[in-house]
Amino acid sequence: MDVPSLAERRGVGFKPVTTATLTFHPGVAVDEVANWLYDRLCDKPATRLTINRTEVQIAKDEIKRVLQEEVAKEKHP
Repeated sequence: MDVPSLAERRGVGFKPVTTATLTFHPGVAVDEVANWLYDRLCDKPATRLTINRTEVQIAKDEIKRVLQEEVAKEKHP
C-alpha cells in the first residue's frame, strides 16, 4: 500500500480533519486493506470515515463493504 499524501486541517471550534489518499495494488485483497485501515482507526476518537464521499462507520465490515463497492465501480464504470 502506498500513502502518497496526508494532510490535517484544524480550525477554531472544529474537530481536526485528516485527509489521506490511499492507493493499493489491484492484487491486494479488499479484506487486507479494510483490516489495515480499521487497525489504524479503531483506537481514534472518530466514529465515522468518508471513502469517496460515502460516510462509513469505523467497523471492519462497513469499511470492507464500501471498498468492495468502490473497486466494483472502478472495474465497471
